[in-house]
Amino acid sequence: MKLKALLMPLQLNMSRRTLVFFTALAAWCSWHLWFNVQAACCLAVFTLAFGVTGYSLPWDQIGFWALQIVSALPGAVDDFAPGAGLSIVLGIRGGLSVGQVSLSRTCTAHTLALPAGVPMVSLFHFLLIRKQGVSGPL
Repeated sequence: MKLKALLMPLQLNMSRRTLVFFTALAAWCSWHLWFNVQAACCLAVFTLAFGVTGYSLPWDQIGFWALQIVSALPGAVDDFAPGAGLSIVLGIRGGLSVGQVSLSRTCTAHTLALPAGVPMVSLFHFLLIRKQGVSGPL
């Protein structure tokens, strides 16, 4: 339920931003807009990462298999850059299979890395929104 409450506003914001991006791109293409869209996409990835890492923390069957499937997804990068996908998978899992090291890395990402990254990217995003003049005082 908490994840749905977080993802619904994200989806509404991203759909609105996508419309703004494509309409503004034709009229006014600048680095401010490009970096702001990148920051918004990065915040969306942070939101999904919070959901995946939080889903895996109870370490039951659902969490185990969710981490197994999600950590195998970067393996598709091997089609474009041989060896890169396996390196990413090994970095996420901490080995060839999902185990205690994976749980430790998931917990660390959920409690330390992601909460540290969100305020920095949010501040950058808000500053760019302010610089573009699409918002009043924050």
